[in-house]
Amino acid sequence: MVSTMIGNGFTMNLKQRSTPNLSPIEKFIYLRSLLSGNADTAIQGLTLNAVNYETALTILNEKFGDPQLLIEEHLKSLQNLPVITNQWDSKRLEKFVNDMEINIRGLETLNTPPVVYQAVLMPLILSRLPREISVEWKRQNPNRQKDMYELLSFLKTELKSREVSTFPGRERKLASPFPSNRKTVPRGQYTTAALQATVRKACFICEEDHTLENCPKFIRMSPKERMANTKRLRLCFLCLKKGDLVANCKAKLMCRVEECSKRHHPFTA
Repeated sequence: MVSTMIGNGFTMNLKQRSTPNLSPIEKFIYLRSLLSGNADTAIQGLTLNAVNYETALTILNEKFGDPQLLIEEHLKSLQNLPVITNQWDSKRLEKFVNDMEINIRGLETLNTPPVVYQAVLMPLILSRLPREISVEWKRQNPNRQKDMYELLSFLKTELKSREVSTFPGRERKLASPFPSNRKTVPRGQYTTAALQATVRKACFICEEDHTLENCPKFIRMSPKERMANTKRLRLCFLCLKKGDLVANCKAKLMCRVEECSKRHHPFTA
């Protein structure tokens, strides 16, 4: 946020980096590296020289240095946090939590702790969260006397638990997890085979949306490594699927090695 980049915050940061050794032009370069958005635009037209470094500081302090304006901006950002309805949308939840923390910390640096605004903003923030998360917070805190930092800590825990419970690189969706071209299974005929036909094919090795025999990582392994992984995952040596045994497997596959008479998948030869 701007409040952490200019004014006292910027001066302190320069001191921590041995500013006596930096020339005004070097300080100007460093200042620009910290700015973004409106703050960056405000000094964009200034030529990079020693005189304009002081000019840039003056412009930024006049435009963004009013603590009251900064407090209002932080509060407005908290009020405008987006509504999230899907509790499994980890990307949006993560951004929500990050933005919330940035503004809370920014307000604290401006001597505005959560106790000043949490009574008004906490109910608003909770209303923007998925219903399941909001209900869980109220269940854990029935007296509702917790502060904003405790809510922030709770949200981080909830976010982490949802990231762990989903496949890497995927997000759970409220819509049906089945592909749109699935075959319709008549009611009352949910046999094991029918259920297997509708479930998405997630690779046992990389968890991408393909079968094990089409997995580039599995294919690149040596036969010995493929056999070891097949055993580790307790897969059928013939069809490379779970819940099957070679003796009962109906897959019509044969080893391609002439000297071998065993029934197993060519990849485990």
